[in-house]
Amino acid sequence: MSDDQKLQSLEDRIQDAQEKTEPAAANGDSDNVGMRAGSEFVAHVIGGAILGWGIDSLLGSMPIGIVVMVLLGFGTGIYRASKVSSGK
Repeated sequence: MSDDQKLQSLEDRIQDAQEKTEPAAANGDSDNVGMRAGSEFVAHVIGGAILGWGIDSLLGSMPIGIVVMVLLGFGTGIYRASKVSSGK
């Protein structure tokens, strides 16, 4: 086996390994994964705060609804951001 063939074989194996470990990069989506994950997280936290404020306004229990819904939004945001970043 010549040096050129060995080098080509090595390059092929490296490319195969990169495609297996980085599926988002192989699809061309790697540019936006961080932005999408961050926006998922922020949207859930803000959405939870707005829903909590609405619940508190209706029920008159001012800090309880906001705190509970922000915590739920935080947890949901982390879950959804991890789903987006893992590509599932």
